[in-house]
Amino acid sequence: MTIGSGRRYRPEEVQPIVENAICLDLTLLKKHEGFKPGNCLDITYSANSQDIITLNIAVGKEFLSVNFVDKGKYREQDIKIISIPCFGIYSRQYLLCPACGTKRKQIYLGSDGTFSCRLCNGLGYRVQRLNTHMRHSYAAEKLWREKLKQPEGGPKNIHNRPKYLKNKTYFKAVEQIMAHERKSHEAFVAYFAKIQAGFAVKLHESNV
Repeated sequence: MTIGSGRRYRPEEVQPIVENAICLDLTLLKKHEGFKPGNCLDITYSANSQDIITLNIAVGKEFLSVNFVDKGKYREQDIKIISIPCFGIYSRQYLLCPACGTKRKQIYLGSDGTFSCRLCNGLGYRVQRLNTHMRHSYAAEKLWREKLKQPEGGPKNIHNRPKYLKNKTYFKAVEQIMAHERKSHEAFVAYFAKIQAGFAVKLHESNV
């Protein structure tokens, strides 16, 4: 149960999350030097220093042909890539969800052994399981890492602006971090005050 959630959840009520799912991320795949039509890539997913699954991906101009072994069964699936013209200058590419046909940058391996989008797989996000205090703390930490490139769990210096980051983007990220940390603190103080009030009531009742 999360702090302040007000109820306990049965295991079957807890929504699976994207952070625990095998993901095909088109943005990351395109950064691979071998991501070119006619090439094959072997992408291995690991957890706790153990390999979980290896995907063999044949790259085509308008599709990805993915084959792998899942739960002892050989699987093969073709996933279409579509290109959308942008400002007449370049094109943005997306994976087409095989289940619902929507454009996605990421699709996930489902319990049925096929890839589809987050919604088709019924996946949520880890942050959705957190209380208000932790949600804002999580959002601030994410901005520290992704925007300001500060080390996870290490000392942070808000004055260290990455060289590639424009001033406008930097100041916006700083404002967002400060807002999330302020809201996180306010939510924690409110929760702690609620606990104190509850203890005071119980103490009064026990003395009556």
